[in-house]
Amino acid sequence: MEVTFTLQFGKATGEILCGHCLPPVNLGITPPHNHRQGEVHVMLSGSVDYTIGEENRTFQSGDFVYIPPKMYHSAKAQQIDTSFITFTLRGGPKHIVYSSLPKGILEGIHHACKESGTHGSLEPLMPYFYILLGIIF
Repeated sequence: MEVTFTLQFGKATGEILCGHCLPPVNLGITPPHNHRQGEVHVMLSGSVDYTIGEENRTFQSGDFVYIPPKMYHSAKAQQIDTSFITFTLRGGPKHIVYSSLPKGILEGIHHACKESGTHGSLEPLMPYFYILLGIIF
């Protein structure tokens, strides 16, 4: 499901293209690439070795990263069942943002993904997009 929508967050406006929100996708290996927009990844399960710019970092379930526009990045999952949601964001900052999500937020995102998939709507995920934007901005 690919959907574009705009969220207002304080003085910032984020235009979100949600291409891999529903269902969460399994991550394998992605070669180095970049995007015109910023990209957000939320790790739902497993762990992934990322290269973002010149940095190497391992992300695990509950970790979150915002990758700014035009920054090269690649990923390699460490387990077959690694899953994540990802979306692009126009209007985000020009720097990388890393964070670990509290367990309750991660569980809420899992539940909202399932509910959204059942109903074919991103509505259950909307509160979590605002939480993620709060971390990014």
